[in-house]
Amino acid sequence: MTIRLLIAIVFCGCAPGQEFRMEFVPIAPGEFLMGCAPDDSPNLPDGIWSLCPPESKPQHPVRITKPFELGKFEVTQAQWVAVMGSNPSHFEGADHPVEQITWDDVHEFLLKLNARRDGYRYRLPAEVEWEYAARAGATDQFGGGSLRKSAWSGEGIGTIPESPGGTHPVGTKAPSAWGTFDMIGNVAEWVEDWYSDSYYKVSPVDDPKGPAEEKYHVARGGSWFSNARYTRVWNRYETVPVLKRRDVGFRIVRDPAR
Repeated sequence: MTIRLLIAIVFCGCAPGQEFRMEFVPIAPGEFLMGCAPDDSPNLPDGIWSLCPPESKPQHPVRITKPFELGKFEVTQAQWVAVMGSNPSHFEGADHPVEQITWDDVHEFLLKLNARRDGYRYRLPAEVEWEYAARAGATDQFGGGSLRKSAWSGEGIGTIPESPGGTHPVGTKAPSAWGTFDMIGNVAEWVEDWYSDSYYKVSPVDDPKGPAEEKYHVARGGSWFSNARYTRVWNRYETVPVLKRRDVGFRIVRDPAR
């Protein structure tokens, strides 16, 4: 599958004097194997040894039946401020990804975007859409690219509040084959689904939506703090909806409004 078209949208009327601009990459329908493959090497680029975790098994076939448009970049602090009016992020920078936002905060952001009625509906990606795009047609555990060249990661020492390092401007590492940036690094990303560590055993093939309501939601992708173990395209994190961390942000999907 070859995807080259890039879609940009500009809409004003956010905060006074501010322009809001986002870019989206169209993702075509298709099939892939989701989850950790039995032959994925446990020898990771930073010398860590890590086998497939149980929540990412078994690898199973999935079919995406509808096209969607995924944010080229993680949502930035400038975009968040333009819509929400304030910046919750610890690592301040207009072109850095917004962080320290809960799953509910993200939905408040989406509610305000959708209230503009610009012909599109904005939402978080489903977990299956996120991994499909992160793999970008590749079958390896880093989405077909070099971890060093495509992901801001490996900066963590100790705990997040004490660690050196931090977020980076979006789009400054190499893109995926499908034109998205920072899928497995910079910040981990909220997705829409609830979390179940046994869901892959019962997941349907066509457009799986995740389990019914559970205690946790899912975050995907590694971050600036993560080592290689946590930057693989199939890594899943059970995440409390009220979590605010310096290494968790999001990107969005837009669909034509119906």
